[in-house]
This record gives sequence, structure tokens and C-alpha cells, in this order.
Amino acid sequence: MESITGEDFIFHKTNDNVYVRKCYGMEALTSHIQEFREGQTILTITAAVSLDSPSRELLELQVREAWQLLRHFVPGIACQTLKLPPLDGQYELRYIVPQSLGDVGAWADQTTFFDDSVVSLHEKHEQLKNDRWWSSAEPHYNAELHVSPLGTSSSWQFSLVMPHNSIDGRGTFALLELFFEFLTSVIEKRAQPTSEIKWGEEVSRLPPPGPLATSFAKTGLPLEFPKTPAPTSAEVENQAAPVMVPWIIPAVSIRGNVQGGIGCVVKFSPEATANIHAACKKHGRTITQVVSALVTLANTEASLKLAGQMGEERYKEVSDGFSHSTHYLIAMNTISHRHKLPGGYDSFRSSKSSPLCVADSLPLLLPMEAIRKLVKPEATKRTALREVNHDQFWNGLVNDVAAAWEAVDVSLTAYFANQAGMHATASAFDPRTLDIVCPVISSIGDLSRLNLLTHTSLRRLRKQLRSRMWLSLSAIADRCT
Repeated sequence: MESITGEDFIFHKTNDNVYVRKCYGMEALTSHIQEFREGQTILTITAAVSLDSPSRELLELQVREAWQLLRHFVPGIACQTLKLPPLDGQYELRYIVPQSLGDVGAWADQTTFFDDSVVSLHEKHEQLKNDRWWSSAEPHYNAELHVSPLGTSSSWQFSLVMPHNSIDGRGTFALLELFFEFLTSVIEKRAQPTSEIKWGEEVSRLPPPGPLATSFAKTGLPLEFPKTPAPTSAEVENQAAPVMVPWIIPAVSIRGNVQGGIGCVVKFSPEATANIHAACKKHGRTITQVVSALVTLANTEASLKLAGQMGEERYKEVSDGFSHSTHYLIAMNTISHRHKLPGGYDSFRSSKSSPLCVADSLPLLLPMEAIRKLVKPEATKRTALREVNHDQFWNGLVNDVAAAWEAVDVSLTAYFANQAGMHATASAFDPRTLDIVCPVISSIGDLSRLNLLTHTSLRRLRKQLRSRMWLSLSAIADRCT
């Protein structure tokens, strides 16, 4: 396999004030999906905050100022995605250094939005998730900030809208935390005036792609693809994987133009949350493992029942697949590698900053045996019956999820190898593959344990930050679950 050229994936100057680099791995794949699936890989995060600002007009000025300070600190939010000529079939990120305060103001005008309508946090989030998207083939800045009131003079909701080629789930919370820090400093009149910012020095914080950051940190050059000898026929025979037949639910053709999705918020009381944590701890399992098992059961039951509502033929097709398959496929399980990156690439706060997207996506295959003991087709009524069996749930299905994760290599070396394969096939990926009905799981985790939105400089705001926050992977979660 040939080596990657460093010039392609390091931000480099093409004109006096223009810096570009190519997208790599998940950046390239999600750019491709974003173009051909109506912005399907756009991320939206929304948080509610109580602020002391004399007026809405002043708050807008303060927000714009804080947004500009964030751009200087994390310049990647002001990149645009460009599609390269069709024969190339790739995408690149472009950053233009502002030449004046007017340039910075024009960028802020195009990327900050105030909406005076009063709606609930979840309703506003759903509006943005369904309606605010763009194609990666059109010129558009890769980050937007949306602000609207929550019904009182001091309560506001802030939403970041960004494509997945320029952010990952945990990264959105880290960016939002930084923005709130800058906003706090602006409100308290201790922020650096934007007129004193030296534009151009921020380009040193334009990072490489996440999978290549380890090599850049050590050598300043991208990693070469590993050159491994081809396996012998005996090795291939010995390493042959057992035959797996995943349960794939065929896509259904829907007539007409169907847009939007169904969003659902499940909120637990502090007592219920404590009980869930205690149950997971008792069985030695994580929240993600248990939720993955619950999603598997819910999707199985719903798929069988919905098939039954569509008629006998559809029910037989889906239930036969359920009965004869060997494994259940969770197609995409997203994990973050940011905290592992060396050389200062592990944080937006470092002098180098961090790659904006440091997520990897891996499939999990679960044996069907435990699932079939917990959800059973009922052919006479074209439905499904749920079996409540705690032993089978914890010692069967949850154990299977844990075993599947234990078999996954989550090292930085494996991250690079997986992303290299993803990059090699990105332009050939058929977006219609996403029509298949199967879960996509992205676990952000406990924000307090991740030390997100808990930084010391947020102490005043933290007392008023509400725990009502959502992260949404645009239509992927809606269309594939």
C-alpha cells in the first residue's frame, strides 16, 4: 500500500491567507454521506443556561464577541468543506485567515443566529436537527451557533450545529464549555478585546486528522500504511472466521417525500438513575453495555410488531430472518480516542489544539440465542412477546454485549488501521446502505465524570446550567433505529 503524502493532510498555505488540507477517514466518509443524504451526518447539541444580561440586544453582542474569541482559540470551527473535482472524489477543509475586523464580523454574521420565538428546549433542538442542515458540496462554514429564549428574561438555550467531519459527540460539549467560558469573561468585562487579536497566529492550532495525530506528534509527518506480508494459505485457513448470518431487516420503500424524524427524551429521576448505576455496578457492567442490550431488545420487539402491522408477507420475511440468523448487528458503535492522543492533541486547550473529530465507528455482532429467549415471535397474531427474565438479561444478553466489546481492539494503532480502511472506501460508499434498519449507538458518557461543563471558570454558570442536554446525530438515529 502506498504512503500518505504529508502535504495532503497537514494544513498548508495555498494563497496568502488560505490554508487547506484533505479530509481523512471518518471525515471523508461523513462528508460523502452529508452530500448524498441531505445532511444526515450533521450533529446538533443544545443546552439551557441562565444568564445575567441587561437586554437581548446586549446579549447578542456578547455572544458574537465570545464566538469570535472561540474561533481564535479553536480556528477549525471557521473551516468550510469543499468537494474536490469528481475524478478525485475527495473533500478538503479550507480556512481563510481574517484580514480585518470586518472579515471576522462577516463570519460571525453568517454563523450566529438569534431566534426570538419561545419554545421548549427539546422542541427547539428538534427544529434545528430536522431543518438546519446543508450539503458538504456547497460552501458553508462548518459551525453554527443558535440562541433563543426559554421564556424568562434570564433563560436561554444555545445550540451548536456542526457536521461530523468537523466534530464528534464529546467534542461538541468541550466546545460548548469553552464558549461559555469566553461568554462569562465577556459578560464580566475581563475578556481580551477582539480588536487586539492577532489574526494569523491561530493557524498553528489547525490540527491534522485524528487518526494521524499520533504520528504527527512524534515525527511531524503522517504515518505510513503498515506494510504487512500477505498471509499464507495455511494461515488463512486457520484464521477463517465462523460463518455468521446477521439479522438484516430489509428496507421498506416509502412513497412520497418523507422528512424529519422522531425524537424521544427519556428522563430518569435521581433515584432511578442511582438505581441503574447500582444495578450496573452490582453486575460489573457499564451503562453503555446495559443500554446497548436494552436497545437491542427494543429494536427487535418493535421490528417484529411493525412488520406484523404491515401484513402477513412482511411479517414472515422479518420473523424468518429473526429465526434463522446467527447474530444481531449493531452497525455503528462510536467511541472517542481524543483522551489518548499524545503531544498536546488531546485537548482543545493545548497550544496545538485537538483534532475536531476523533471518533471511530465499529460494528458489534451479538449471538441471537439470548435475544431469542427474551423476545419471541407470535405468528398467529403477527406480533412479538417480551419475556422478562433477569438472569437471561444480565448473564445472557448483557454478557454478550460485554464480550463483544472485549473482543474489539480500541488502541490508537487499531484506530489508524480502521480509519485507513474507511478512507480507502469512503468515495465508493453507497449511502443507500443506511436504509437498512439497525441501531446506531453513540455513548457520550457522564459529563461530570468526563469533566465537561464543570471547569473552574464555569463555577458561576454551573450552578444554573440545567442538565437538559441532548446530542443528536441528525437523521441517522431516526432512520436507522
